[in-house]
Amino acid sequence: MVPAGTQRQVALSGVQSKVALAGVLADMEGIGVYIVECADGSLYPGWTNDVEGRVKAHNEGRGAKYTRSRRPVRLVYWQPCESKSAALKREREIKMMSRAEKLSLVKSEERRKKEAKEAEEKEAK
Repeated sequence: MVPAGTQRQVALSGVQSKVALAGVLADMEGIGVYIVECADGSLYPGWTNDVEGRVKAHNEGRGAKYTRSRRPVRLVYWQPCESKSAALKREREIKMMSRAEKLSLVKSEERRKKEAKEAEEKEAK
């Protein structure tokens, strides 16, 4: 669970499997907002209290009507929220963003993760 007052964002990319996501999904407990990239390249944001189950539902055709004809989808963004209300508010904000703004959100988090990983590797040397 994410501590109160904390919002941590996680972006994922590439071909992903449950095994590849195992470490990241441990940090994805609780309520939050997500963005999935559909097979046609479109981005679909939503909120959930079970991100792994929600992505699975989208890929099985049990998710949003929008994603049913655009499978498979892959998780590209996750942001934990303190409450359902906060998640719904953030989902609405993301849905109102242009595609470019959504991509910027995903890319900025990917850069942050890459820099953090590089810093960890540098410290390990």
